[in-house]
Amino acid sequence: MTASAMQAHLIAGARMALGTLAVAPKRTLLANPVGRWLAIHSPLPWPKGLPTAPELQDPPGANFEAEREELLRLTEALGQRGQELPWPKHPGFGQLTARDWGVLIWRHTDHHLRQFGL
Repeated sequence: MTASAMQAHLIAGARMALGTLAVAPKRTLLANPVGRWLAIHSPLPWPKGLPTAPELQDPPGANFEAEREELLRLTEALGQRGQELPWPKHPGFGQLTARDWGVLIWRHTDHHLRQFGL
C-alpha cells in the first residue's frame, strides 16, 4: 500500500463512519460485545493483513496533497460530530457508541501510520 492509497483508504473509512459511504453488513464474531471490545479497546496491536470491507479496499490514490486535505477535513468533521448525534452501524461490529467510533477510527489510522514508520 502506498501512502496515497493509505490516505484514500482512511478517507473511505471516515466516510463510512460519517454515514456517507454505504458498506454492506458482514457477519463476524466481532459483533458480539466481547469480540467488539477486544477489537476496539484492547491495548494489543492489530495484526497486519486483517480483512476489510470491499468498499474500503484498493481505493484509487491519485493526489497525495488533495487526499491529505480531505482526510484532515473528514477527521475534523468526525471530531465535531458529537456524542448526541446518531452514528451509523459498523458493518462488522454493529451499533457503536460515539466513543467506540472514535477509538476505532484512531486505532485504524494508527495501524496504517505504523506501516510507514510514523
